[in-house]
Amino acid sequence: MTVGASALHPFLARGGFEVWDELLGAEDLQSLIREAARARVTAQESCVLEDDLEEVRGGQPARRFFTGLGGPVQRAMFHSPDLRRELQARTGLALVPLADGGSFTWYAGQGHHLAVHRDIPGCEVAVITCLSASGGPRAGGHLQLWPQAWSKPLSSVRAAPASDRESLWLRPGQTLVLFGGAIPHAVTPLRSHHERLVSVLCFSSLDIPQFRDAPP
Repeated sequence: MTVGASALHPFLARGGFEVWDELLGAEDLQSLIREAARARVTAQESCVLEDDLEEVRGGQPARRFFTGLGGPVQRAMFHSPDLRRELQARTGLALVPLADGGSFTWYAGQGHHLAVHRDIPGCEVAVITCLSASGGPRAGGHLQLWPQAWSKPLSSVRAAPASDRESLWLRPGQTLVLFGGAIPHAVTPLRSHHERLVSVLCFSSLDIPQFRDAPP
């Protein structure tokens, strides 16, 4: 499906992402960190050694990290009317939670990463909050985004990864709001002896139903 530039939603036209410094207050951040520590006990490793070369979205991108289910603290945040109003005010998108709860992701070892992909159908907007990160930017774990490739097959990004790439390193407490169903993105490999913990929430968009099954 092709969408002309004039038909782009304003949030996508602005790049399809924003970094917010204070979505969570200090108390909420600490509550999520404590909940993640409890979830870490039963976290499962997600490891895919070879990318399935999906061209559109979803699929099985190469990756290695640990993931655990969020609990009542994250769930309350996910379903908070205040959060949805804030998201809509800043992005212009009417959103609903994709599922009952979110998840925590730990990049916790040498080479832990996530290859280029778009998010699964239904997850139009991802809200990714960094809860903790050791080692600073030199430790790796950068989010890489390709805002200009929203209408291109993923193979075009893999073929020229440096082209129009933007790289972000979220500090603890910062949140990336990303049009993940359209903007290709990845997480760079982590260096040894470092760990990065993020909270991940996925929202469906009521405003842009054409992105629910396939990107533009």
